[in-house]
Amino acid sequence: MARQWDPFWIEAIQTQFIPQIKTVVEVLKERLLPNIRPEDIEAEAEKISEEKWEEFMSSPGTGKEDPGDFVNPALNAGISHFGLMMGIRQGLLNLFTVALYHTFEQQAMYFHRKNVLHIDEESDDKLFKLSEFQRRLEELDIRITKFASWPKINGELRRVANAVKHAEGGSAGRLRQIRPDLFRHPLLSSSSLLSSPTYLPVFQPLIGDGLCVSLNDIEDYRDHLVRFWHEFADLLQGNCQP
Repeated sequence: MARQWDPFWIEAIQTQFIPQIKTVVEVLKERLLPNIRPEDIEAEAEKISEEKWEEFMSSPGTGKEDPGDFVNPALNAGISHFGLMMGIRQGLLNLFTVALYHTFEQQAMYFHRKNVLHIDEESDDKLFKLSEFQRRLEELDIRITKFASWPKINGELRRVANAVKHAEGGSAGRLRQIRPDLFRHPLLSSSSLLSSPTYLPVFQPLIGDGLCVSLNDIEDYRDHLVRFWHEFADLLQGNCQP
């Protein structure tokens, strides 16, 4: 006999889980990224270079200094600021893949503990794993691995999130095989000097080093997570308690 599901959880998926995922991306897109636009960072960098130049020129000297000697240090101050802030902007994009994946994972574990595990198991942290969630659901004839959304979530998003957290490692290595473009800086990827298939190791993805997730990628991951919960809710709906 098929498992009968409480309709409360179908409503929770629609009114809580899906809006939570959408809002994570909305906050990034509408509230955070507009405050660190590349054009604003460029303007800041130019101002820093100008201020550094003025500082050099107004400093006491012997009168024998060549103003040309101050050009590169002033420019470098602005360039350093631009590179750091653009790296932080990229790091924020990278970080939100972690936020998305673990929002999904925590939602799944909430459902798992309250609906799938037995009441005497729901405090056993050894069972709080997506693999256990998947296994228990298969016993109930629900195979999330067959969902159209699952390959993108488990095969790509999970590995991106792990690469962001842990930098170089197994997830980064496997990710290179399926999304090598994520390891090429979008401003440099068209350069003929960077046409080699060799990619440098990922050291500090949280400040934008080595891994370049785009907003389009994040919106795509959001869409697949939303699709997962729609697919899941549809299955539950078919076996809902009267």
